[in-house]
Amino acid sequence: MPTKYGNFHNFCRDTGSIHATLPVCNLFPESPSRGGNGFGGCDLEGIALSGGRNLANLGSILVAGIAIAISAFLFLRSNRKRAAVGRREMQLFLLGYTIIMICEIFTVGWFPLNGMVRRVFSAIHIASIVATLWILMMNGAVGYQLLDDGTILSLGLVFGSAAALFVGTGYIALDTGFSWTGFFDQTQAEQGLDKSYSLYTLYQLVPLVFIVIYFLLETILVLRVLGEVRPMIYLVGAALMFAIGQIFQYVVSVHICTGSAGKINGGFFETLFTLFAVILVSSSLGPLQASTFDGNESEWRHILIQTLLPQNSSTSGVKTEGIELVAAITGAKCTLTIRRNIEKITQRLGSIALQQDDEREEISAFEWVDTALINSQTLSAQLAEARKSISEQQAQVAKLTKQLDDLVEAKREHERVLVGKFVQLLNAKKGKVRDLLRVVGGQPGGAVAPSRGKRKAREEDEAMDVDDDAEDGVGGGEDDEGRATPEGSTDDEGSDGEGQVLPLRGRADVTSTGNGTIDEPEAEQDAVLPPRRELPFTRAAATNGEKAKATKIPVPAPDDDEDTDDEL
Repeated sequence: MPTKYGNFHNFCRDTGSIHATLPVCNLFPESPSRGGNGFGGCDLEGIALSGGRNLANLGSILVAGIAIAISAFLFLRSNRKRAAVGRREMQLFLLGYTIIMICEIFTVGWFPLNGMVRRVFSAIHIASIVATLWILMMNGAVGYQLLDDGTILSLGLVFGSAAALFVGTGYIALDTGFSWTGFFDQTQAEQGLDKSYSLYTLYQLVPLVFIVIYFLLETILVLRVLGEVRPMIYLVGAALMFAIGQIFQYVVSVHICTGSAGKINGGFFETLFTLFAVILVSSSLGPLQASTFDGNESEWRHILIQTLLPQNSSTSGVKTEGIELVAAITGAKCTLTIRRNIEKITQRLGSIALQQDDEREEISAFEWVDTALINSQTLSAQLAEARKSISEQQAQVAKLTKQLDDLVEAKREHERVLVGKFVQLLNAKKGKVRDLLRVVGGQPGGAVAPSRGKRKAREEDEAMDVDDDAEDGVGGGEDDEGRATPEGSTDDEGSDGEGQVLPLRGRADVTSTGNGTIDEPEAEQDAVLPPRRELPFTRAAATNGEKAKATKIPVPAPDDDEDTDDEL
């Protein structure tokens, strides 16, 4: 007796016949994609185009485009819930759903395509459904933390197994649609043209099993483990939306097609309600953390550890300042709320609900007291150790401070001595410089050059002495008249470079040079002058009645170099 298991004829007939909205129908010989004439039901015509083509399901095409945009938005929004369990795995699910919607534009929407290309899209569509729902089921298992979610191992396991299902299902669908090996053609010849056990199992049965398992896993996790209610609202809503979509596809579609004369069928509503289900599933992420928490998963885990187990602190660099834990008891439920308090402004980060269950757990006050005492002893030991360490550090700081003060005082004393020695050295150098200037200036013995006023008075006295000498010599040498020396002879003698010494009365001798006169040392003034003698030119001047005038030797004034150096 033939069985109806694996038979797609009735499904394809009731979902559009010639333009069936089930992608698997495009792989069978009766489909127009393989040259067939349809499945003998209500033909979905849609909008007629030129060349005998039809845009059969415009509504599904539009909804699929909207679904792609919403999937991208949900993917980006999931990045905000970085602490959500299975966030990366759920993002893989959204990527798979996006691929399904792209294929649905050409398989369910019947966008005008070549029959061979449509069969390829149909095979990819079926393979994507199987792989995506497998990822959804694995996401439900990830919530139990059998493996750390978001790790390379977890993502590799989920993605690798999904890829294997995608390749296997895709090959079976392509071989069915293109008859590469002929194996599936033989099955169809024996059982019927629209019958395929493999595709029926992979397309109809396996996805349903994956969805049921996911729903059961999430229900146990949310209600029994987490004790939350809000995620269950999203999960129940998603299940209802998916079920309504399938009802429209398999049950109501033929009636909609008949009532609209082939303009529309249930494929549009199936695409729409499936989109609603995906949105609700994505919204059930992260039952513990709040949507306003923008940290990643490791930061959320660290906050939980620091809040619930403060003795196990780590150096992860996560800021936990202002994090506080608030408990609220409502009936048999205790809710622990983790929030950040910033200047009396609180930000809710997450919450943990604890349900009272006397059958599973019995609260033992003695164990709690014992744990509290152990923690108190541990904290007391840590406090004593910290105080000891602080005392040692304070003593070390005091010692270093004293050493620093001694070093500063020694530095100041050294600078004072150094400045004193420098002053002494500078004064000694200045004394030597003055002595050298005296030697170079012709003043041995440390005599100081007279001031300008003293030099001028001395020059006047010397001039008067020379005039007296000239007057004394008048009339004393008449025989020597022819040998008189003119006044210009002084210049000639000065040009020879040899000094002429003139005896002065009561004064120091003056040495005449070409450059002027230089006073002899005062020690030579005490020497006895030779006897005075008369010169011939003086006698001749007296005979003629002319008064001879002695040549006055100019004494240039020395530089006004007064000793004005001051000692430091």
